[in-house]
Amino acid sequence: GINAEYGKQWYQRRVREAVVSTQSTGEFQDRQETGAILHGRRLILSPDQEFLFCQCENLVKVVEISTGQAVQCFGNEEDAAVTICGNNELLFTAHRASMLIKQWKWRNSEDEALVRSFKAHPVPVTSMSMDSTSSLLASGATDSVIRVWDIENNYCTHQFKGSKGVVTLLQFHPKKLQLFSSADDLLVKVWDLESSALIHNLKGHVSPVTALVFPSETTMISGGRDKVISTWDLTNGKLKETLPVFEVIEGMALCDGLVVTAGDKGVLRAWDKTSNKCVQQQDPPALKREFVNLISYKSGVLAVTFDQNILIYNKELEVEKNLIGYNDEIIDIKPAFEGHLALATNSEQIRIVNSDTLAPVSYQDTQGQFSL
Repeated sequence: GINAEYGKQWYQRRVREAVVSTQSTGEFQDRQETGAILHGRRLILSPDQEFLFCQCENLVKVVEISTGQAVQCFGNEEDAAVTICGNNELLFTAHRASMLIKQWKWRNSEDEALVRSFKAHPVPVTSMSMDSTSSLLASGATDSVIRVWDIENNYCTHQFKGSKGVVTLLQFHPKKLQLFSSADDLLVKVWDLESSALIHNLKGHVSPVTALVFPSETTMISGGRDKVISTWDLTNGKLKETLPVFEVIEGMALCDGLVVTAGDKGVLRAWDKTSNKCVQQQDPPALKREFVNLISYKSGVLAVTFDQNILIYNKELEVEKNLIGYNDEIIDIKPAFEGHLALATNSEQIRIVNSDTLAPVSYQDTQGQFSL
């Protein structure tokens, strides 16, 4: 077997499979290499649902979901990307040191990938969002100011003031010209882009708001770290109902007509919007797990754990695929079963990868097949 010290030196922050090339040379050659694809909680899905834009330390990586491999990498190590958004053609990254927003052409580009960069705010940008038509970009910053940009014509269309503290969340209404924002004041503000006015000031959370979903055109559900989800009537800005979920909410997504929540208990739960009852819940994980992000994905959901695993679930909340975002230090490596390796890392969980592709294997696929 490969001892721990050798594995630590050889595989630190990356995994390589080496094979003996020939008896005459007696040298090792790299046959497959993989590195970190996610190091942080910021992750968004391309509209075609084929790629993920992942914050990876100071960089942003475009990851093909089918292979789990990064196909593009943007940014530089000296100017950290702190927030991201994108579509099927463009990627926007906001940077800490330069305080610039950079626009990249990430797919099928034979020209220079960087389209332009501009200073949207005189202070660092902390949140961004793109509307469903990919024509508008919203940016919020540490100065509490929110700006909306015309992507094609490169100018600012709106500026909204009135929030207090850092802008932590921005999201466009999926069907209306409305922008939703939240900041350190714990309010959810609704800005109308046609009238350039604040139309609703939604007060109901006592901790930061982390997620918004829209079950219908006139209904919005918000979740936060105060362990409640709130349902709002967008026709009058009134709070319809507050539901205690007894868990810090880090993400919400719509799935098969239900609202799925994810948080610090590491258990996905699905809620019926009409009865506000939990109708589906995962069994508690054997090892401690916390979710830090959740998004809708095809007919199911995609979740991110605190130890940088990306888990893809079907509508029954069963794992169909997982991607290893970040291995940190690999302490030991052992053969698991035919064609697979077991990795011991700083995570509590043993990670199983295919020895040919280094792609992770879902935990269900490995049950009963090996012991260490």
